[in-house]
Amino acid sequence: MFARSSRDKRHELFDKEIATDENIDFIEEIANLALDCLKSEIEDRPQMKEVLKQLWSIKRSEILRQERRLAELRERRIMTLREIKVMLRGSGFERFVTKADIDSIIGDPEQESTSETFSGKSDVAMGKVYMGRLKNTPLIVIKMSVEVDEDWKQTFFYEMIMQSRIKHWNVATLFGCCLDHVDAPVLVYEYGEMGLHDALFGKAWQSIEHPFTSYVRLQIATDAAEGLAHLHSFDMVHGDVRTANVIVDVFSGSKLEMPRISTFPAKIAGFGTTKLLSLDKAQYARFLTENIHYKDPHFLITGLMTKEHDVYGFGGVLVELFTGNKIQMHDINTVIKYFDSVFAICHHLEEIKELASWCVAPEVTERPTMAKVVRCLHDILKDQRRPCPCPCKSMH
Repeated sequence: MFARSSRDKRHELFDKEIATDENIDFIEEIANLALDCLKSEIEDRPQMKEVLKQLWSIKRSEILRQERRLAELRERRIMTLREIKVMLRGSGFERFVTKADIDSIIGDPEQESTSETFSGKSDVAMGKVYMGRLKNTPLIVIKMSVEVDEDWKQTFFYEMIMQSRIKHWNVATLFGCCLDHVDAPVLVYEYGEMGLHDALFGKAWQSIEHPFTSYVRLQIATDAAEGLAHLHSFDMVHGDVRTANVIVDVFSGSKLEMPRISTFPAKIAGFGTTKLLSLDKAQYARFLTENIHYKDPHFLITGLMTKEHDVYGFGGVLVELFTGNKIQMHDINTVIKYFDSVFAICHHLEEIKELASWCVAPEVTERPTMAKVVRCLHDILKDQRRPCPCPCKSMH
């Protein structure tokens, strides 16, 4: 079959994983060598030492071709990143972080993230994740793993402009970006004392001299809801709402005198990265596999990230936050039943259960907006501040 196929169709017989337009020359050379070995006359076939010699020659040629392709790709990436930088400067964007500052974090292997924030691994779909400090500010650094092309350039430019305009107590803001790393753009976000996932399922809260009461959890939930509602007011979809993307600070003393500041203020983090990945189908598919823990049935059917998908994710946050049980691949409605046995004695937490159930309604039209979620949480929080014998204030 191989020998009888026409020369221009021969590459179709190769594994599609390796037979691409980029390596057509390599495929042709292998095909020609294979045909020589398959000749009907024995004396026309090459000796194995000749086959080996040709294979080494083909390998050297392929290495040179790959080096040329990488050099061309690198040059295009450098030009594209420079163009993005010019576009951002022209629009008044000033949040640039120097390469030296980035290298001071990512050059240290001990800074590689072990937090669950931004997927919980140091090598994730969006790239390498690191934790560090600049000017005493705790930061998350993401060295993105994306193909920088013309379409991505426009998306990145728009996303940086939009994120730079987000200023809210309960949203982890964009600290800046670095476009001087030629192998990948680097995003830098503010961080906090801990990630909520680490507080719930790790050891982060062990160093805090305060019980992790349901009242504290309610404050954290309200803050995170405020941040997500603020993003939605800008028509921004988060796309990956979960406890790993909620960060918590620990404030005391003079900071508590500032308006809207509680002892454990929380912020929604990790927004915008899904949009930057969505143009690369392979990376986006890996992101969805690794990160979408709360399996929204509507999203699984449509693949669309909407505000309603964010609301579903927030319902998952409420379930994990108040039951202390991981959802992961579980049916979220099954996990909600944990409320019954764990918190049946508290009417406040019964209200939380009802709100979580509302958020994860199978039909998107039945889910509340985040603005409604915020109002519900404020009402519950206001009720908890009143003197009452409810045990949930000390429960942890």
